[in-house]
Amino acid sequence: MIFKDCIQVLERVAPPELKESWDNVGLMIGDETDAIRGILFSLDVTEEVAEEAASLGCNLIISHHPLIFQPIRSLNRQRDSKLFRLIESRINVYSMHTNLDCARDGVNDRLAECFELQDTKVLCSDEEAGLGRIGRLPEKMSFEAFLSLVKSVLNVKYVRYVGDLNRDVRTVAVLGGAGADYLEYALKEGADVMLTAEVKHHIGLYAKETGIALVDAGHFETENIVLEPLMETLRECFDVPMYLSKRHRSFIETI
Repeated sequence: MIFKDCIQVLERVAPPELKESWDNVGLMIGDETDAIRGILFSLDVTEEVAEEAASLGCNLIISHHPLIFQPIRSLNRQRDSKLFRLIESRINVYSMHTNLDCARDGVNDRLAECFELQDTKVLCSDEEAGLGRIGRLPEKMSFEAFLSLVKSVLNVKYVRYVGDLNRDVRTVAVLGGAGADYLEYALKEGADVMLTAEVKHHIGLYAKETGIALVDAGHFETENIVLEPLMETLRECFDVPMYLSKRHRSFIETI
């Protein structure tokens, strides 16, 4: 299997045209004619992940967040050591960001599945693909019980929230990563609660004033759930070693 074959499958899973206009997705570093010996999946391409790929014999990293986001105007070995390492080690990098958020069976579909949401539809589009999902829990529960469910399902020790713990919730909007700016869509669709990450102060205040419950469960935690299903999709197509990164985790610490 060469890199070009893998790209064709990845672009069927998450077509690049689904990305937001400001985003950068697709091939970040690489040679499409390279024979792929192993693939490492990670949310980000960090120094540790690059080292992990090399140690596992992987010459392809598939990431969610783009390795290269802003245009590069110059390269400096001290400042850009990670890029030099990847290039010199002939490790290819392919990133699937907002196109994977929007795609069928992408980040937000997987997040909805984690909570067994029923009758789901796209939150921020009239099309079959788009940002966010909204659906109904199998049964009504208290907001406090929903918070406990979030912590259990996403394996997090804490969440930030806005709302009355005693209120009932049933209709849930989900948008993995920094999706709180789309709260207006959740309100418009009649959501009782929105699950996302990186909630800003003014968004939290707006949620409180409008009466919708809001949960910030972490950027890493609300997106990392897509990597294993993505890996399984590629395993159906290619017979090469594939790994989920063990070196990458949320960099947010709590005490």
